[in-house]
Amino acid sequence: MVEKLKEKILADDALFYGVKLYAPAGFSPTDPVLMGTDRQEGVYALCQQHQIPITVHNSNAGFACFSTILEVRGDVLLNNNIVKPDKPLRFDYRFFSRHISEAIEERAKKLNHPQLWELVLQKYPNLKINFAHFGGSGQIMEYVNYTIKFKEVDADIFEDAIVPLSAEDKAVVLAAYKKKKNTMYLRENMTISERAKVWNALYRAGFVDNWSKAIFDLVKKPEYPNAYTDLSCFSEGMLIESPEDQKLTFSIKEELKTFKNHFFDKLSDYEKSKILYGSDFYLTQFFGPTLKQYFEDFKAAFGDEFELIANVNTKRFLGF
Repeated sequence: MVEKLKEKILADDALFYGVKLYAPAGFSPTDPVLMGTDRQEGVYALCQQHQIPITVHNSNAGFACFSTILEVRGDVLLNNNIVKPDKPLRFDYRFFSRHISEAIEERAKKLNHPQLWELVLQKYPNLKINFAHFGGSGQIMEYVNYTIKFKEVDADIFEDAIVPLSAEDKAVVLAAYKKKKNTMYLRENMTISERAKVWNALYRAGFVDNWSKAIFDLVKKPEYPNAYTDLSCFSEGMLIESPEDQKLTFSIKEELKTFKNHFFDKLSDYEKSKILYGSDFYLTQFFGPTLKQYFEDFKAAFGDEFELIANVNTKRFLGF
């Protein structure tokens, strides 16, 4: 594999510029072919040495391997613990079934969770890597809006989950929920700042598993100067009617504006430098917008800073 990459990317007549990895297709990010061994250089070492950009699919949706039983070399995430399986991995959901969405999400979590990618960056901190999709636009908007899905929680489960929290976090969470019989109920009409404190405490408790938060925590770390994320395949939006011909068009502009105003504008310059524009064209066509609409929505939402995410940051990632 390493020799093939040298031929395709580093040779004088090479036609390729970078590497794309899609772990849910059936492998671990820490597979020895990628990580290397004591006797053999791996893909990451080659890419770090030559600053070859790597883009990795990183959301809990998309595509996934069809297998129900899979032999995996490297680390996986099982029951929120990183382990090296000593036997083939057995998935709970069959791919070809009524539970295909759950099957994709399960394979993504076990094979591709950001926690697994942090193991890669710990060994190769200067790796030039882009976590495509920023966890997925649904996860992004949950993070931006601090959406708390746990309106009702079994009291025993709730009390066990908050045990490891700090006294401050525990007080925040307990103030947000009221106990009735054996159930904890989330208080209504919280302000966004109150909700943010509760959401972050629940995230630290493991109640919230948000990929966008996990990815952002990685890319903003100074220890990983070449880690990025992108907004490709952003699919949160609405149908709008054209005033000229009454045709319906799918637009992502308003959701992007929310992301820009409530999240991006609050970042430091360094944190902004880690976010890239992306389209995922042609796959975007499957959920609605044309490439022209998608591109124009981004420009309208980001204004002058579209140049930053679409050009300045992207050139740095690609090494242009």
